[in-house]
Amino acid sequence: MTMAGRSRIILVSGLVYLFVAVGGCRNEYHPIIVGTYSSPSGDEEIVVSESKIRFKIRLNDSNGNKALDKTYDYRVQSDGSLEPVGMTSVDGAFGVGRFDWYWDGEKITQEDTRSNAPAKVFMLKQ
Repeated sequence: MTMAGRSRIILVSGLVYLFVAVGGCRNEYHPIIVGTYSSPSGDEEIVVSESKIRFKIRLNDSNGNKALDKTYDYRVQSDGSLEPVGMTSVDGAFGVGRFDWYWDGEKITQEDTRSNAPAKVFMLKQ
């Protein structure tokens, strides 16, 4: 193999490594501002730390008004959708995962796709 051939292999290997490393870092990026976000009524909260998100919310369903207090890792997609990571199938169907969550750079929005309820907005407490 010539010197030019080896150089190309090294260059391509380095670029592949760079893309994999950058892609891995992007998944670890948590753009939500750290703090406590409160619902309009003040009785529900979302607490964001550097790498975790804690939902302290109510689940209104056919069995009544239940309180949920769960913490997850999270990621925010480029479209602003917020995904709790590490949910069980029960969490996905009946807990936090039954809602669509969004981060717009200022507030967290909860949308209930199972009902016609208006979106709930959680604002950062000052």
